[in-house]
Amino acid sequence: MNQDRWNQVDAYFSATLVPSDAVLDAALAASDAAGLPAINVAPNQGKLLQLLATTAVQTVGQKGWDGFSISIVGAA
Repeated sequence: MNQDRWNQVDAYFSATLVPSDAVLDAALAASDAAGLPAINVAPNQGKLLQLLATTAVQTVGQKGWDGFSISIVGAA
């Protein structure tokens, strides 16, 4: 897959699967205004990380370690 096609697929996933979040948009604007480096992940990558973290929490929760899983969910 060439870079142009990859960019098109990435843009499609971002537009389709990840709705805009006003709070996160404001946080990004504030970090830009403060001159901080752009080290944030893309919204679609953040959604994937959220999915992976949720899967890990469910796995831990199924083993009966509910206190541990609740602390992870609270941090996410």
